[in-house]
Amino acid sequence: MILSDPNAEQLGLGEILTQEHLYNEYVRLSAALETAISELFEAGRDWAVKNSEYRKAKSKALMQTLGGKNRDEREAKASPFFEQEKFASELAEALKEASLEKVRGLRTQLSALQTIVASRRSELEAMSYGQTGNK
Repeated sequence: MILSDPNAEQLGLGEILTQEHLYNEYVRLSAALETAISELFEAGRDWAVKNSEYRKAKSKALMQTLGGKNRDEREAKASPFFEQEKFASELAEALKEASLEKVRGLRTQLSALQTIVASRRSELEAMSYGQTGNK
């Protein structure tokens, strides 16, 4: 997208970004980031609960498992008794990581928007001083 070139549409370079476009995009991204942070908080809480349940189930199953020469053998025998909790914990962790990536992506988009705004401000300042670069 071109920030100030009035011929942008004729050149096929996209729409001209107005202050209103930039503001609306800022509001949209800010709201999306706020929602994503709330989702990340909930996903983190859910993962903590599920991970705790998994650890408890695993410990209980290992304590109740007889036989086995070492921890790996006892864990292999006990694993069917805590697989459901393990799956729930791993799924919750994956959802938490996906939420974190969403937050990171939105932050990146906001950062890019800040760069565009700074560029536009520089262009407008240059135009006000007659430094447009056009000869």
